[in-house]
Amino acid sequence: MKPTHLLSLAMIASLTWFTNLPASAQTRTADGMQGMNWANPTDNGNGLAWPSGMTGNESYEQAVALGQKIGNAVKAAGGRTVRMPITSQLATGVNWWRYAGAVNGVTSTGLKVVLCWWPPPNTGHKVADLTAWYVMWDSVNASYANTMSVRYEPINEPADYNATDLNNLYAGFLSRYHPPANKCILDGTGYATSVVSVGNDSRLSNQLLGLHSYHWYWGSTSSWQTDYNAMANAVGSYAWRTVVTEIGVQTDGRNVPFWQQWEANEPADVALLNGGLAWARNNSVATIAWSGINDADSYHWFYASSNLTEVNPAVCNMFRWSWALTNTVVGGTYRWLNRADGKYLDNLGATADGATVGQWTGGTSSNQKWNVTALDSVWYKLQCVSSGKCLDGLGNTANGSPIAQWSSGGSYNQQWAFEATDSGYYRLINRATGQCLDTGGQTGNGTGMQNWPPGSSYNQQWIPGQ
Repeated sequence: MKPTHLLSLAMIASLTWFTNLPASAQTRTADGMQGMNWANPTDNGNGLAWPSGMTGNESYEQAVALGQKIGNAVKAAGGRTVRMPITSQLATGVNWWRYAGAVNGVTSTGLKVVLCWWPPPNTGHKVADLTAWYVMWDSVNASYANTMSVRYEPINEPADYNATDLNNLYAGFLSRYHPPANKCILDGTGYATSVVSVGNDSRLSNQLLGLHSYHWYWGSTSSWQTDYNAMANAVGSYAWRTVVTEIGVQTDGRNVPFWQQWEANEPADVALLNGGLAWARNNSVATIAWSGINDADSYHWFYASSNLTEVNPAVCNMFRWSWALTNTVVGGTYRWLNRADGKYLDNLGATADGATVGQWTGGTSSNQKWNVTALDSVWYKLQCVSSGKCLDGLGNTANGSPIAQWSSGGSYNQQWAFEATDSGYYRLINRATGQCLDTGGQTGNGTGMQNWPPGSSYNQQWIPGQ
């Protein structure tokens, strides 16, 4: 293909991606940026950093076809963006035409591409050769200046800069290229672990901010709420401008139950994904999964660029939930059926505060109907239809202590997380105590519900129904 056709193809792509988004998504600065990384199997900064599945010997048409294959797979998974590496070697000569073919293949499917520059190996986390860096971006900008389908991330994880020098680098970049608003994603300080200093610089105020989230950056923890708070602190007041361009885990995720696990003590990988993605959902912040298409990582979204099957759909569902594409329990009125004994959660007709909540054989009584209200993406309140009282753990932490009802209020005793198990069942975990709603192994009508630590017993597994 002649070079003059490259820009026109990219401009056509820029007109297509908006048609795939609802109007509400277009009003946000980080509009529809959720997706995954398409990375080099060894090192994104390593010269000809062809992403997984590319050899560098493809024709332009073959590169387009591969990009379309990746773009369609990401789109089918719920993503709207593919993040790809860019290096000086990739942006030169015939390599650039091939690489641009892959970029244009992705954008032709209606998705966006983020081109992110990785510093070369052994040069540190900085721009060691400013002239070469600008030559590369000049080449990229000559092709993609006029399309919002391709975004620029000037540097990945600029850890060797202090805030002042980093902001000056970004200001120089923006002054050279004069990009439209939100064309660029400017990584935060350190390993892109805080966007506050970059966000505070008025020279950079019309561009997006990039954050990375890994537990080895925040400090390994078993608490998803700690990771949730770490994200909030790293973003400060700039959630509306932030894109989490990398969030991921190290483990092979095939047998790890990431999906909707809200226990107080979790493996660090589980805590990171649950806490980080919950914060992102609550704040409408887009996340780009690391790793997505990268055939060498111990965990990736797809098995390989040649086998675009999801490795662990439960992990993928956690991302889709963060992207507000799926829900757990939505607000409504439900009866809650216990998995162990087939009885329903029942307030036993009591009306007083502190009355024990029990179980009963299924029927039509409003004693078994509970209005479920979402307080945010994690915590819910359950209010009995007959009494108007809420399911309440009473602040009890002792195993076997009673669960009761109480007038609706703001106490954490009345806030519950739905932790997914399988086949549509959930553990109900109390926010104040970390204990679960549990039958205690009792089977009789009228027996009281108990607090018990999360475990594998069917006594604490419940399924909502009408």
